[in-house]
Amino acid sequence: MSFDATAPSAAVNFAAYGEGFAAMLANMQFLSDEGHAASPQAWRDLTSLLHTLIEDKGMTTGGAAYAAAVPESLVADYRRAVGI
Repeated sequence: MSFDATAPSAAVNFAAYGEGFAAMLANMQFLSDEGHAASPQAWRDLTSLLHTLIEDKGMTTGGAAYAAAVPESLVADYRRAVGI
């Protein structure tokens, strides 16, 4: 797997944010520009990275979790929340 994951998650413990965090990431697409800009940069980066890994690169849940350095359960929950 050769994806340059300058993973935003390397310095952030996203698992500590709880079970609803993946749903919150999935719903960032519905925020206004102002709402999106007000979100922490690490969350915006992770949402973009997951979209790229899963939708654009077609990675599996495990592969995307590894590349993004987040728990596989977070990626699985994110996939479920966005319907992919």
